[in-house]
Amino acid sequence: MLVIEKLSASYGPVKALKEVSLKVDRAKITAVLGANGAGKTTLLRTLSGLVKATNGNVSVDGNEIVNKSPEDIARCGVAHVPEGRGVVQEMTIEENLRLGAVWKRDVDVKSKIKWVYELFPPLEPRAQKAAFTLSGGERQMLAIGRALMAEPRTLLLDEPSLGLAPLVTSNIMALLRRLCDEQGLSVLLVEQNARSALSVADDAVVLSLGEVVVADDAKKVMSDSNLRHHYLGF
Repeated sequence: MLVIEKLSASYGPVKALKEVSLKVDRAKITAVLGANGAGKTTLLRTLSGLVKATNGNVSVDGNEIVNKSPEDIARCGVAHVPEGRGVVQEMTIEENLRLGAVWKRDVDVKSKIKWVYELFPPLEPRAQKAAFTLSGGERQMLAIGRALMAEPRTLLLDEPSLGLAPLVTSNIMALLRRLCDEQGLSVLLVEQNARSALSVADDAVVLSLGEVVVADDAKKVMSDSNLRHHYLGF
């Protein structure tokens, strides 16, 4: 579904990604793990067109997307939920959701909003409230729901558990697993909470200083105590 080959990116003289290669299969979750500064967020920002790649190839369903505009990448079926639950706080919940479908002209917006409310029941009673009235967990629901409005085939998700209560995190991870299993969605999941990410992921990639140091089945990574201790801190 998503194939990344020798992808590199820099911030000035600093090489943030160094020939990163990985793939996310259809209906699978690939967790990207590593310490702060490992290049995880830069990877997602490069994939979604917010950071320019200096080298490498990225394809979605065989279509090359590297260094296309964020709008064109969104039209190719890639949605990016950035770290920090980036919703438009002054807009209502429903307006935020409608904004998510702006790149998908053939989507049935009304039906899609109804579906998002079924996925995230706390949002519907607040549909006409401004997004700033939501709790942190509800804003994360809205951010994911808005991304799903465009009917993406691949979801790039950056630190969805950041600042959330364990139960809310668990519910969001369970929902991601369900979307993969029932909708065929592919997810590239960047997470600082490695234990939570590995609990739902199919595959895992560990980055260190912009390079892939481990790429394996998520269960094998979870069971390797030396690897976890050295790179993941648990």
